[in-house]
Amino acid sequence: MINLGLQILPHLQGRLHIQVNPFDAYSTQRTIAAAQRIIHLFEHLSPDLKAQDHVCIKIPSTWEGLQACRVLERDYGISTLATTLFALEQAAVAAEAGCRYIAPYVNELAVHFEEGFVDPSPNRHVCVQAQLYFEKHGYTRTAALPASLTSISECMSLAGVKDITIAPTLLRELNTTTSPDISANNDEFKSLFDNEEYVKKITDELPQQPLGLIDDEEKFRMLFTRRDGGKQEIKQIKAINVFADMQVKMEGIVRTYLRG
Repeated sequence: MINLGLQILPHLQGRLHIQVNPFDAYSTQRTIAAAQRIIHLFEHLSPDLKAQDHVCIKIPSTWEGLQACRVLERDYGISTLATTLFALEQAAVAAEAGCRYIAPYVNELAVHFEEGFVDPSPNRHVCVQAQLYFEKHGYTRTAALPASLTSISECMSLAGVKDITIAPTLLRELNTTTSPDISANNDEFKSLFDNEEYVKKITDELPQQPLGLIDDEEKFRMLFTRRDGGKQEIKQIKAINVFADMQVKMEGIVRTYLRG
């Protein structure tokens, strides 16, 4: 994977994103070690590369993962992205940890792997909520980077976030969609950030002070567990399971190839 990344890097203006092993999602120390190993391998294979300037490590936004982000950013200068993120509490701790990005999932990952599955409660509002929270409390380093989008209308509805993850199929569809189709007069493609009433409502509901959860594990866990009756925590657990399943499959492919 590092060799593949080195082939991709020359074609990027920004950072290459690499995710750690999801089986380490509940271990701060293993996650830190994995991130350091990734950076080391880049520089081992490409000695002239300063990997910290070109690589961002994606880490599940469990409590343990967010603490790993804090250490990596603060002590090693390694850029991190808090992924599998579904709630404001996670976004708040990610910002306090100094993460470069958060990846709020608009839809559960099952929409990409289970035919006919539709997320009954998409999380577009968390993307808006997180970005407004960052702006309100001066977290200028951390950017919201929504992920797991399924349509160009979802992409357009989040126009206004700092960054966004768009799959190749949706990029192609956007490329063939004409300007009148996505004009401000078409409700299907209106940005939530252009809805003044909605933005004001979200802003008014945000905490007046930063949540300050990064050193309060019990409070973070309870707030996250209680968010939407536990629905968002369940979504995160499902996402980690999907990634763990994919990790096992990938290891199987590599093992078969090496035995070749």
